[in-house]
Amino acid sequence: MKKIMIVTALLGGLCLALPSYGIAASDETHDASVHTAGYAEISLPANVAVITGALSIKKPTASQAVSENANVLQNIRTAWEKSGFDADDIISVNYSLSPYGHYDDTKQMQINDGFEIAHILKVNLSDSKKVGQAVDVLVKNGLNNITDIAFNAENGNKTYGELLKNAVADARQKAQIIMDASGGHNLRLDKVTIQNNSDNTPRPMMMMARAKMADESAPTHINNDDKKISVNVDTKWEFDY
Repeated sequence: MKKIMIVTALLGGLCLALPSYGIAASDETHDASVHTAGYAEISLPANVAVITGALSIKKPTASQAVSENANVLQNIRTAWEKSGFDADDIISVNYSLSPYGHYDDTKQMQINDGFEIAHILKVNLSDSKKVGQAVDVLVKNGLNNITDIAFNAENGNKTYGELLKNAVADARQKAQIIMDASGGHNLRLDKVTIQNNSDNTPRPMMMMARAKMADESAPTHINNDDKKISVNVDTKWEFDY
C-alpha cells in the first residue's frame, strides 16, 4: 500500500501544503491523509452583565458583625427592588466570618480586635446598559467592594455552536482543495480537536470614579465593547488517492 501524508501549516493566515511520502511494498492501492486548521469568529453585542462585589464588615463581636451584614444586605435588596430591578438578580456566592487583629510589639502577642465578615455577592443584569445605575444602587446602600464587572452576549453559547460548525467547514474546505489538487476523492473526517476558544470579554471602563470627594449626585458611567467569540480547530481528513 502506498501512503501519502500531507500536512498543512498556517503561516501568516495562509495554509501551505507540505507533502511527505511513505511508500509501502505494494502500489496497487493508495490512500492519503491531510491535517488542516479551521477558524471562525464573530462579534456580538455584550447585552448582559454580571457584577461581582463584596460586603466587608468589621465589628467588635461576631454577633454584631452578623447583624450588621444582615442589615446592609436588606438595605441593598430593598433599594434594588425600588430601582426597578429584580430581587432574584442578587445572589450570595460566598460568606465567611473570622477574627481579625494586630500584633502588639510591647506585649509581643497577637491582639484580637474583633470579627470580620466577607460576603461575596453576584449580581446578574439582563441589560448591560444599566450597569452604571446598578453600581450606584449597590454602593450607595452598603456594598463597599466591587471586584469585577463582566459583559457577555446573551446568546453566546448558541453562537459558539454555530462558530464550531463554521470552523470545521473552513478546515474541510482547505482539505477539499488539497485533495482535489492531488487528484484524490472520497474525503472523510478522521479526527477533530478544538484548539482553543478565544473569549475576549470586554473589560469595563470607568468614566467617573466614585471617590469620597466626588459629587454623590453624579451617576457612574461604564462603557463596554462588543464581545468577540472565536473558535480554532485542528482536523485530520482521509481520502482515497
